[in-house]
Amino acid sequence: MKDINNEQHASDTSFWFERFIADLSTVRPFNTVKAYRQDLVRWLAFCADTRIDALAARPSHIIEFVRAERERPTCRGATVGARTLVRRLAALRQWYEFLMLEPEQTGGRVWHAFNMPSNPRR
Repeated sequence: MKDINNEQHASDTSFWFERFIADLSTVRPFNTVKAYRQDLVRWLAFCADTRIDALAARPSHIIEFVRAERERPTCRGATVGARTLVRRLAALRQWYEFLMLEPEQTGGRVWHAFNMPSNPRR
């Protein structure tokens, strides 16, 4: 296991991505981990293309991502479905919750992009 007490990991998105997937694979089924991995790869590519720091993403960045995904045609010519978008948001939520567990290791840059009640109707 890598030493996470090294400041070099504070800005290393790929380190945190791999660490999240490794941790997730111990508590989630294989297919869920595979889908979340693909979802996060798509998110990180979006961040790279739009010059967003993935470790410091804001809610507005997540909204931009959802808009871009809704407009993106799939290989079958349709657009990305609602279930897929919900799963992608679930993957992002879990990743940011994971990152929030180690603020001193991520340089304190991670802002909880999903800082909202889970059931706003209550």
